[in-house]
Amino acid sequence: MMSNEEIAQKFAEQNCAQMILARYAQHLGANEAQLMKLGFGLLGGMQEGSVCGAYLAAVLVLGLAYGDDKEKYNANLARFKEIYFKTQKSSICKEVLGHDLSKPDGLEAIMQKGLFAKICPCAISDSMRALDQILEFRES
Repeated sequence: MMSNEEIAQKFAEQNCAQMILARYAQHLGANEAQLMKLGFGLLGGMQEGSVCGAYLAAVLVLGLAYGDDKEKYNANLARFKEIYFKTQKSSICKEVLGHDLSKPDGLEAIMQKGLFAKICPCAISDSMRALDQILEFRES
């Protein structure tokens, strides 16, 4: 799995949701280019500080994996939440970052403090770690 430092470096190319979606695209037989477009709008809690893009993307990945079986989906979503919330206190972007990026002063504080590089990689890696366990995913 990518380290938090590697995840932070990838922010130049992909947002949090795109990193999650790209990681599992091939494993789930999905079109990576289409998933990248899908994930584009999820960054920063849909740019309003709402639900974290990494968390949302993980929910989408679970839908791809188990969307044809409601019981399996619900069980694995519950498992994802259990794993994710062992290390994360919230799935809300503005709570995770401590500032609301949809407000100019909030975004300015996030940028000045370098919070995208400091905090977001943890939310991304926690989402990946949970999905890796659930999907029994191993990088090749």
